[in-house]
Amino acid sequence: MAEKLTIEITIGEFKILLDGNSQEVIALFDNLQKNGIGKLGKVYNTYPGTTITERTVPGESNNIQSNEIPSLNDIIFKDIPNYEYEWILVFSFFCSEHGKKKFSREELIKKYDESGRKTKSRINHLSNNIKKNVEKGWLKSLDEKVFIITEDGLSFVIKMILEKNNGVKSMPKPEFETKKGETKKTEPKKLSKESFETVSLEIDDNKRNKLRDFYNEKKPKSQADKVLTLIYWLSKENNINEINSNIAFTLLRTVDEPIPKRLTQVLRNLKADSFLTSIKSKKGFFKIHHVGEDYINYKLPKSTK
Repeated sequence: MAEKLTIEITIGEFKILLDGNSQEVIALFDNLQKNGIGKLGKVYNTYPGTTITERTVPGESNNIQSNEIPSLNDIIFKDIPNYEYEWILVFSFFCSEHGKKKFSREELIKKYDESGRKTKSRINHLSNNIKKNVEKGWLKSLDEKVFIITEDGLSFVIKMILEKNNGVKSMPKPEFETKKGETKKTEPKKLSKESFETVSLEIDDNKRNKLRDFYNEKKPKSQADKVLTLIYWLSKENNINEINSNIAFTLLRTVDEPIPKRLTQVLRNLKADSFLTSIKSKKGFFKIHHVGEDYINYKLPKSTK
């Protein structure tokens, strides 16, 4: 007697039930995946005699349209997550294509790199913050380095993103006591778009060519590595040791590199990693630290192995 198989497919409020001979059901389901509903989701396990519920498209059951979800760049600009482990969940959301596929630890690190939020400290604490998401039931570990986002994780991250993106308060503002014992609410920071201007660095055509040769030799990949490489060259070859966002902007333009959306944050991240130090007497200015110099001298270009 042939084994029976039941597969229940859920799409929003609609359900499709396939029931019968296991081989026939699997063949029909494969046909539906390829030609009908293949792009709507995934079935993670298929066993004879087992009822399987297909994962719905994120947001469908809550009447959330995909075009309502802001881009990752918008989320970064508005600084939506409150905690670092929430940033992990946001990156997981985009790595998984809104919950449709599994993703790796390496993909999370790549999101840190692309967003300009990558620092040594954040990467060192990556495992702990992933663990918090697993403990909260937002992520599920398939092995040590591969994960999926759970339904609870999807619900939380979509709600957080949409509420804060649309200006809806999802939680009370933090409060503190004044000297008179009165309670006063803190106001959220308003982020404005960064704008920069080119400045004169006294780089003639000969120096410009040398800068580009040095830059190509070091082959920096991340935003932080690109900016640090340029700052190093300017300090050593052009004797300009005090750097701010406008100078970093001008250097990036000189080597025809795109400008990070949050260039100032890239400089702060370099400072957090001890590659730069701030100049106390000049607000917004930095200089390269010997740790940064050693990084450029001995760590770049990075091995491709």
